[in-house]
Amino acid sequence: MPWLPEVHTAEEDLWYFANALLPEETAHVAEVDGQVIGYSAYANDWLTHLYLDPSFQRRGIGSVLLQNSKTGHDELNLWVFQRNTTAQAFYQTHGFTEVMRTDGSRNEEKTPDIHLRWTRN
Repeated sequence: MPWLPEVHTAEEDLWYFANALLPEETAHVAEVDGQVIGYSAYANDWLTHLYLDPSFQRRGIGSVLLQNSKTGHDELNLWVFQRNTTAQAFYQTHGFTEVMRTDGSRNEEKTPDIHLRWTRN
């Protein structure tokens, strides 16, 4: 998402993953030939991260990461940027529906976003 502003340095990102995300959230990692190509992370009923290297998209890997995150939940919430229409379509295909849109003033990137929710039928 080259249109997103960079709000953290690489060092700050590494600190966050090592000291906040991994100790506090459940994470799943996708690997190919020993190389990490994607991951998902969630805490309680919030999917906080789902990333897949663009060269591995549209192969079902993101769907597996998402399904692993849904396991054991009756509801899962997430935020997606309004400009990220590809991600919106992906989540809608997997049963997520829009809860609300914001102007982005409350997220770090100050970029308009959408709260999506999935509920088990």
